[in-house]
Amino acid sequence: MKRNALAILALAALLVLLLAGAGALYTRLSSETPAPEATQAPAVTLAPQADAPTDAPQKAEAAGPQPKANLAPVFTAYTEDGESVRLIDLRGKPAVVNFFASWCGPCRSEMPHFDEAYRTYGEEIHFLMVDLCAYGNDTIENARAMVGAGGWTFPVCYDTQGEAVTAYGIRSMPTTVFLSADGVLVSKRIGAMTQAQLQQEIDGLLSN
Repeated sequence: MKRNALAILALAALLVLLLAGAGALYTRLSSETPAPEATQAPAVTLAPQADAPTDAPQKAEAAGPQPKANLAPVFTAYTEDGESVRLIDLRGKPAVVNFFASWCGPCRSEMPHFDEAYRTYGEEIHFLMVDLCAYGNDTIENARAMVGAGGWTFPVCYDTQGEAVTAYGIRSMPTTVFLSADGVLVSKRIGAMTQAQLQQEIDGLLSN
């Protein structure tokens, strides 16, 4: 009996030694094995940015010439023969551009004033009467008949593609725009003008 007890004690002591050795070995291996690195997103390198200019005039000079304020929209209309008339080609002299329709009574009422102004200032100012025949149930034939009946001599073209309506957002007629020689929109009038009002606008163009 005494011999069995001693054997059990010896076996227990051996088991304790084995467990202690295993623990020491695990600790050593853990300290020598590097921990796995955390996964990271690829680095993004931003291109260096130039210092923002602190002087506003220098910034404008670096950007080049700036567009003029109120630069008039351009469009292409057509003569009755189908030849193109481009508004941008009128630059170099001030321009008076009137949008009308043959069925528009107020349009007809101011036509004599435009014709007289054209006869007087036609060498100094571009005059262009634009029939809005793309909209408003007008036709080239009706507009031509109206101008012929009045005996008016100012240049007429026809907005057959609707470019003029779109460019100037025409919602009512007559509408007249007055442009400087470099194509800047000086003023815009909606509704029929008297001869005095038209003269006032022309004087303003010629004084610039």
